[in-house]
Amino acid sequence: MAEEAVVDLEELDTPVDGGEETVVEDVEPSSNGTTRPLPRPAVRKSADFFKDAASNYPDKAKLITQLKDTYFRTTEGYKAAYATPAEAAAAKSLVEGIGGPEGIAAIQERISTYDAQDEALKNGDPAALDSFFKDFPEGAAALAPVYLSKLAAANPEAMVAAVGPYAIGLLENVNFSGYLQALVNETDLLKPSP
Repeated sequence: MAEEAVVDLEELDTPVDGGEETVVEDVEPSSNGTTRPLPRPAVRKSADFFKDAASNYPDKAKLITQLKDTYFRTTEGYKAAYATPAEAAAAKSLVEGIGGPEGIAAIQERISTYDAQDEALKNGDPAALDSFFKDFPEGAAALAPVYLSKLAAANPEAMVAAVGPYAIGLLENVNFSGYLQALVNETDLLKPSP
């Protein structure tokens, strides 16, 4: 069995090959509970150490490789999307606050529905009102006079075109044309009706 290697962690903080130390935003907990930046060369040196350790300890090679890969995926991975871990945590909190991926999918579905409804309203498609009358029949009835009033102010010709056929139908229901015909047939307009 191979001899166990011991790593001096302070040695890992020194620049590799006498080069200049490059500091990244990753942090390492210190003994007093604060955090300090991890220098990139130290991480690379540690990774090389783990690579050597994996070859010296074949029974632990898979675990050592996973540890190394996890570090780089975690540390370098979030940086592709977020400048700091705090930004990544804030984004995670926001996503969780709206229900996670399922919540986002539901919001996207609602937005898609609203966009389709807006487009139908913009184009004057009567189908835009179908769900409104189905889901809110009392609200639709309550808004009818307000809508007609706004239509009359905004476009009187459209108001007449929209309401005219209904007005004539209402007059027909009360036999208004029959009263008009009776007036036309009346010879003595001053004579009271029986």
